Amino acid sequence: MAQLVECVPNFSEGRRRPVIDALAGAVEQTPGVRLLDVQADESHNRCVISFIGDLDGVSDPAIGAGLSPGSESSPGDGRPRGRCSA
Repeated sequence: MAQLVECVPNFSEGRRRPVIDALAGAVEQTPGVRLLDVQADESHNRCVISFIGDLDGVSDPAIGAGLSPGSESSPGDGRPRGRCSA
Protein backbone atom coordinates (compact mmCIF):
# COMPACT_ATOMS: atom_id res chain seq x y z
CA MET A 1 0.00 0.00 0.00
CA ALA A 2 1.35 3.44 -0.93
CA GLN A 3 1.91 5.92 1.86
CA LEU A 4 -0.61 8.79 1.83
CA VAL A 5 0.74 12.24 2.66
CA GLU A 6 -1.26 15.37 3.50
CA CYS A 7 0.13 18.89 3.12
CA VAL A 8 -1.51 22.06 4.45
CA PRO A 9 0.74 25.02 3.62
CA ASN A 10 -0.27 28.56 4.64
CA PHE A 11 0.79 31.26 2.16
CA SER A 12 1.16 34.99 2.81
CA GLU A 13 -1.26 35.80 0.01
CA GLY A 14 -5.00 36.13 0.41
CA ARG A 15 -5.90 39.04 -1.83
CA ARG A 16 -4.55 38.44 -5.34
CA ARG A 17 -6.79 35.77 -6.85
CA PRO A 18 -4.49 35.07 -9.83
CA VAL A 19 -1.66 34.18 -7.43
CA ILE A 20 -3.93 31.94 -5.34
CA ASP A 21 -5.25 30.26 -8.49
CA ALA A 22 -1.69 29.68 -9.73
CA LEU A 23 -0.71 28.02 -6.44
CA ALA A 24 -3.78 25.78 -6.50
CA GLY A 25 -3.28 25.08 -10.21
CA ALA A 26 0.26 23.85 -9.62
CA VAL A 27 -1.11 21.33 -7.13
CA GLU A 28 -3.98 20.26 -9.41
CA GLN A 29 -1.63 19.65 -12.35
CA THR A 30 0.63 17.30 -10.38
CA PRO A 31 0.11 13.58 -11.05
CA GLY A 32 -0.66 11.54 -7.94
CA VAL A 33 -1.94 14.58 -6.00
CA ARG A 34 -5.49 15.64 -5.17
CA LEU A 35 -6.38 19.20 -4.20
CA LEU A 36 -8.73 19.09 -1.20
CA ASP A 37 -9.43 22.72 -0.38
CA VAL A 38 -8.38 26.33 -0.91
CA GLN A 39 -9.24 28.95 1.71
CA ALA A 40 -8.27 32.59 1.21
CA ASP A 41 -8.68 35.32 3.82
CA GLU A 42 -8.34 38.85 2.45
CA SER A 43 -8.44 40.45 5.91
CA HIS A 44 -5.38 38.53 7.10
CA ASN A 45 -3.77 38.19 3.64
CA ARG A 46 -3.44 34.43 4.06
CA CYS A 47 -4.26 31.42 1.93
CA VAL A 48 -4.32 27.77 2.98
CA ILE A 49 -4.18 25.05 0.32
CA SER A 50 -4.84 21.47 1.43
CA PHE A 51 -3.80 18.51 -0.71
CA ILE A 52 -3.04 14.80 -0.43
CA GLY A 53 -1.25 12.20 -2.49
CA ASP A 54 1.46 9.59 -2.56
CA LEU A 55 4.91 10.61 -1.37
CA ASP A 56 6.34 11.00 -4.88
CA GLY A 57 3.44 13.11 -6.11
CA VAL A 58 3.18 15.35 -3.06
CA SER A 59 6.91 16.07 -3.11
CA ASP A 60 6.64 18.19 -6.28
CA PRO A 61 4.12 20.83 -5.12
CA ALA A 62 5.34 20.66 -1.52
CA ILE A 63 8.92 21.44 -2.50
CA GLY A 64 7.70 24.12 -4.89
CA ALA A 65 5.86 25.68 -1.97
CA GLY A 66 9.00 25.64 0.16
CA LEU A 67 8.06 22.57 2.17
CA SER A 68 9.15 18.98 2.04
CA PRO A 69 7.29 16.00 3.50
CA GLY A 70 8.04 15.66 7.19
CA SER A 71 9.18 19.26 7.52
CA GLU A 72 7.53 22.18 9.23
CA SER A 73 8.27 25.82 8.51
CA SER A 74 8.35 28.54 11.11
CA PRO A 75 7.40 32.22 11.06
CA GLY A 76 10.07 34.50 9.67
CA ASP A 77 12.04 31.88 7.73
CA GLY A 78 10.77 33.18 4.38
CA ARG A 79 8.81 30.02 3.54
CA PRO A 80 5.09 29.32 3.57
CA ARG A 81 3.85 28.20 6.97
CA GLY A 82 2.38 24.74 7.09
CA ARG A 83 3.08 21.07 7.59
CA CYS A 84 3.40 17.99 5.47
CA SER A 85 2.92 14.73 7.28
CA ALA A 86 2.39 11.07 6.49
